Amino acid sequence: AALTRPEGIMFALLWPSAVLVQTVRDRRLSPAALRPGLAYLAAAALPVIAYKAMALIYFGNLFPNTYYAKGGPDLDTVVGLLFLDDAVITKGFQILAGPFGFTWLALGLFLIAFGLCIIAKRAVAPLVFLTGATLLALVTFILLPNDWMPEFRFGTPFLVLFYPTLFSMIWIAKDSLPKTRFLSQQFPALVIVAVLAASSILVHQIRFARFYDQPTAPFTDISERYVERFNKAAEILGVEQASFLLPDLGATLFYSELEIIDLAGLTDATIARTLRKDNDSLYDYIFNDVKPTFILTYAYSALAADLDSSSQFRRQYIPLREKIDPIASDIAGRTIYSGTYVRSDVVEDRPDALSRARAVLFGTP
Repeated sequence: AALTRPEGIMFALLWPSAVLVQTVRDRRLSPAALRPGLAYLAAAALPVIAYKAMALIYFGNLFPNTYYAKGGPDLDTVVGLLFLDDAVITKGFQILAGPFGFTWLALGLFLIAFGLCIIAKRAVAPLVFLTGATLLALVTFILLPNDWMPEFRFGTPFLVLFYPTLFSMIWIAKDSLPKTRFLSQQFPALVIVAVLAASSILVHQIRFARFYDQPTAPFTDISERYVERFNKAAEILGVEQASFLLPDLGATLFYSELEIIDLAGLTDATIARTLRKDNDSLYDYIFNDVKPTFILTYAYSALAADLDSSSQFRRQYIPLREKIDPIASDIAGRTIYSGTYVRSDVVEDRPDALSRARAVLFGTP
């Protein structure tokens, strides 16, 4: 988990947490835990250290571009978690609504099953490991930056772990129920799990249908807008090694014949480390190093890049089409332009080529 995503290192706390729970329960630290504890630390640390050393040598950074581009937990986030700030509680409640559509249903079932497991006195495995992993996943989600995409992609570990944890606890909690002549102890647990599974399927079916009808960044839509049109525009302008700076990459990288530069920073180390942090270095990289043939900005990307803050932007680029961006301007409290731009030296003294490129990109006015 730690090698896959930086926040996965949180799950390394799971086994020490189990030892802590056992120590509190027994009111003493078992001497037998020392040797496996050292073995665990070595087994957890050595591959992570080796991997991070490789990343530092090969990439020059300990963490992937996504960490630098999207950000990570800061001190305020950690303090907010410790003191259960309103923002922390709200974020936690949002993801707890994911499994069944209602926050209090998921939380109430979890707490009731937890309590019944304790009453049943068969709590060690599910409470320490499954519950511990689920809670660590919840804490990790809260510590991660907020995500503009729907469906809790940053909360995937929590949503994956929640169901087996809850259903396992319900199954074990059946031992706390009184025995009857007519029904086995397994029957109520089976009914509850079946009803919860069915309700979760229904909730997700509705959500998936809604997301399918209105996806956030449709692959085919991005392809139609940013691939073939710009391939043809570069051909019309006679640019052999054209490049394109934009914030939408998936389908663009898949099909484009241009060199793609990621304005969001997910596939560009320099932009990931300078966007919103060091504008001077960002502008030097864009306007003096990579010099993209085309630039496209809109909404938040226009605000984050704020290209007009650089005097080089208007000297080196002319708009193919632009407007005052309402989203970026509203957030910034000032006028922010967004649009599609082309490097001026590519179309200099070529009004006919510029007109044809505009027609390919946006249609004939």
